[in-house]
Formats: sequence, C-alpha cells, structure tokens
Amino acid sequence: MRKIIFLSIDLLIFLIVVPLLIIQLGKYLEQYFSRQWNPLLGRLVILISLPAGLIILFWAIFVQWTIGRGTTSPLLPSKKLIVSGPYKLCRNPIELGTILYYLGLGTYFASFNTGLLGFLIMLVMGGMYFKLVEEKVLERRFGEEYLEYKKKTSFLLPKWWK
Repeated sequence: MRKIIFLSIDLLIFLIVVPLLIIQLGKYLEQYFSRQWNPLLGRLVILISLPAGLIILFWAIFVQWTIGRGTTSPLLPSKKLIVSGPYKLCRNPIELGTILYYLGLGTYFASFNTGLLGFLIMLVMGGMYFKLVEEKVLERRFGEEYLEYKKKTSFLLPKWWK
C-alpha cells in the first residue's frame, strides 16, 4: 500500500502539478519573449515527444516497481540496482521520459517555447538533482556495482548501438 501511495504522489507532482506550473510560467513569459516557430514543428514535437516520454517514463517506473521492488520516490527507493530494461540504455530514463513529456505537453497546451522551457527546466533541475544527490546515494547504497554500471552506461542519452 505504501508503494502505491508514494508512486501516486510522485505521479501527481511530476505529471500534473509541475507541468501546470511550467505551462503557466511559459504563458506568462510568452508576452516578453515570443518567437514564432513553424506550426508543423510543434505538431511533430507533440506527436513524437509526448508518447515517447510517457512510454519511457512508465517503462522505467514499471521496472522499478517489478524488478527493483521500489518506487520513484527517494522515500521508498528500489531495493536493488536496476541495470536492465530502460536502465540498460541510460542511467536515468525517468528524467529522459520526463523531459520529453514536458516538451510535448508544454507545446500542446501552450506553445513550442513553453515546451522548450519545460524541457530545459527538467534537464537542468533533474540533472543537477541526479548528479549532486541521487548518484551519491546510489554510490553509497550499491558501491562498486553502481560505479561499474556508471562507467558502462550513459547518463541521459541512450546508446542504441550497444
């Protein structure tokens, strides 16, 4: 039951609350920094990044839940180091999925500029959190096993040629 509660809170925050804040910020900033993009670009971004982001995100959550027996929440993390599924492609597929989701959602509900804002906010904030906090925790929890995984696996951009 705790797993469901923690996962629900994370999903509520990162799939609804944060994107709504970014969309509102983007709409506000549009009045000062408006750049017009080709409408076709916006449609392509929505059609590609929104579903791709959600697929990657939910695949990573599913793997954490089933293989890692934990959640995305730092309060109830995975019990074992996950190196399969999306975690074989990059060390932080949840961030990858989230930045793609924010790009598509911001573009859909506001503009491509707002989508880019969401993308950049998550890229910077999520990357800083992962590098400064989560990697240190993983190194303490999993030791050499994590350090070896870290050497072999890219941070965010999947290496499809493995």
